[in-house]
Amino acid sequence: FNDFFTSSGKQSISVKSIKKQKSLRRQSSRRLSHQVVPHHAHFKYDPKSPSFRAVYHISPSKTASNSRSELTVTLPEEIEEFKLLSISEEPLVCVTARDTVLQRCCQLAPISFSEAFPASYWSTCKKIGEGVYGEVFFAEEQERSVLKVIPVEGDAIVNGEPQKKFEEILSEIVIAMELSGLRNGTENRTCSFSEVKRCICVHGNYPEELIRLWEDYDNCKGSENDSPRMFKEDQLYIILVLAFGGCDLEAHFFSTVEQSHSVFIQTGCALAVAEQVLEFEHRDLHWGNVLVLPTAEKNVTFRICGKEYSIPTKGVQVTIIDFTLSRMAYDGCSIYNDLSKDPELFTSEGDYQFEVYRLMQKHTLNNWQHFKPYTNLLWLHYLLDKMCTMVNYNCKSSRSHKQGMKMLEKLQHIVLTYKSAQDFVLNELV
Repeated sequence: FNDFFTSSGKQSISVKSIKKQKSLRRQSSRRLSHQVVPHHAHFKYDPKSPSFRAVYHISPSKTASNSRSELTVTLPEEIEEFKLLSISEEPLVCVTARDTVLQRCCQLAPISFSEAFPASYWSTCKKIGEGVYGEVFFAEEQERSVLKVIPVEGDAIVNGEPQKKFEEILSEIVIAMELSGLRNGTENRTCSFSEVKRCICVHGNYPEELIRLWEDYDNCKGSENDSPRMFKEDQLYIILVLAFGGCDLEAHFFSTVEQSHSVFIQTGCALAVAEQVLEFEHRDLHWGNVLVLPTAEKNVTFRICGKEYSIPTKGVQVTIIDFTLSRMAYDGCSIYNDLSKDPELFTSEGDYQFEVYRLMQKHTLNNWQHFKPYTNLLWLHYLLDKMCTMVNYNCKSSRSHKQGMKMLEKLQHIVLTYKSAQDFVLNELV
């Protein structure tokens, strides 16, 4: 790693390279879609046979009365509890990917924006971000929320990319919900992944209130996205309503090093839990994907392999977001994004983030299907580097700050000697 740093120990980074980082993050958010394959299989992706068709025996079929292609599902015999698709115990003969998404949304059919949200709801909102996938809004209601509005299934090209199909968005919904559900675990538990409050399938024109918010954002910050006025009344959307997690690590100002140390421990513990339950790798845990929120809670608890750990918050709590590149196991299947199909991801320069992509590529041998938890350690090392060199601190001259920095540097020197986040956490952090 030494070749990457300047003689001062700081990373050489410019405004231009920061913009390049954000551009790369934007590109990687949509360029590829998750694949889902049985652990023992080597599945070659075919865009005409999306991920869940291969795993769950969904195959195109046509009936004499209807020439439209449908999907037929045969449930694997070895799966006793088919949680992934939220299907009831009653036999299911024919289901489409659309039906499966609607089941995850607890709906029988798409609903209108007005059915999903009261008119007064939009008055509490503002746009806070965007991606190739869609728009992100913040709702200042009693319980603050973040809404990700993702157009799906339409023929129109949006933000330079085809819209996602139900088969593609399903795996993203599953990952988000399963990580969110770790807060309800018994043997293993963490509340540090983004909480999914609702998942809704809606249809219709974009609400005028949201269009005005989009235009306000465009006038103030400049949007790279197409105006949502383009969407017609038959457009479908998936809306993920997430609990508000705060601002990202890149923008947060810490009062003390103790706070950033707590952020690091909370992040490590969350990854340890997810490794244990879901064989999870984030694979893109840059400092824009770690959110920090002030909290009055003195401690946050984690449960790993039946044992509970209480971590002092020091006034901050962590939320991990954005699972676009993530890998996860569920019901005997691997859900992953084949990054070997995105060579551009491994060619950028200017920040340690880009070096981590190449280190992951080397460690996985560019085979992204299998569980390689060492990638989580690479990102923990990256976060420690940011905390030591670039994170904002209010006071840097005190003795306690210097001592705290030494503690972070010590962790940075040893984190890569372990095999996984769980190994590191149980032996060094708790």
